[in-house]
Amino acid sequence: MKLILSALLAILSITVGAAGAQASVVNFGDSVNVWSGLKKTPELANQDQNGVPDLTGGSMTYSAGHTLTSITLNYTNHYANQSWGQSSWNSLEAGDWYIDVDNNNAWDYVIHRPDQVWDFDKNKWVDNTAYHLYQTNDKILYGTSTAYENGKFAQYEAYYGNTDNRDWHPSTVKDSILPYEYEKKVKGKYVYTTENANSGILDLGVVGFDGWDSFSELDRLSKSTAVGSSTWDLSGIGGIDFLSLMGKEIVIAYTMTCANDVLFEHTRVPTPEPGTMLLMGLGILGVGYLRKRSRSSR
Repeated sequence: MKLILSALLAILSITVGAAGAQASVVNFGDSVNVWSGLKKTPELANQDQNGVPDLTGGSMTYSAGHTLTSITLNYTNHYANQSWGQSSWNSLEAGDWYIDVDNNNAWDYVIHRPDQVWDFDKNKWVDNTAYHLYQTNDKILYGTSTAYENGKFAQYEAYYGNTDNRDWHPSTVKDSILPYEYEKKVKGKYVYTTENANSGILDLGVVGFDGWDSFSELDRLSKSTAVGSSTWDLSGIGGIDFLSLMGKEIVIAYTMTCANDVLFEHTRVPTPEPGTMLLMGLGILGVGYLRKRSRSSR
């Protein structure tokens, strides 16, 4: 009996382990032209993007069914056969991700690349190339008429083709509201300090980024159309655990630093597949039954 019980426990462990190791991918599109709460209505509000790129959606990958480990963004260049579409593309930079997990018109997480970071070895500010994941704890609103006048977003204000359809989009969250670590001289010595330590915003660590595709790296679908993708990898810092949100809706958003296009979508945290839940349930019931028989036979 003990041998059978041990075997069943081993099978249950393998089943649970396999279910936990399995990655779930949730796709999303780009169905909204402007962010919710944008106060100034763009002149061409029915136009999704102006020029390049055209953000077309992407996917979110979850490990163990509930831990967000990466976000992939897909984009298209519809002017790959025109010189301006090629030169403009090469000048673009990727922007920020925003996540609202409780649907209360405030961002809970932001993936952002600060302009500079403190080099503790050289004791000076240096240009930064890494993205950070920030837990913003509802400190950045987006669903009110003043969402973009609260001093927390840098806005892109420029005109394209005599229209302002991308004007007043938030292009990035401001570095000045985020916590950052540095050293300052006090009586001739450098003293370690953290700015904005009491802001309620936490720096959760560095996020991997495989880079914005250059024009030459895009996949050509036709003479005028080329596509690419970029991935932000959160697995190195453990990802974001959405266990309590399984099956629930969350809001995600993305904006370019140039504000040529934005993304604002509703998606859901995945739930375990019925087959996996059934196997786990049967395994647990079987182990419980054998334990009960084992006790009664003593």
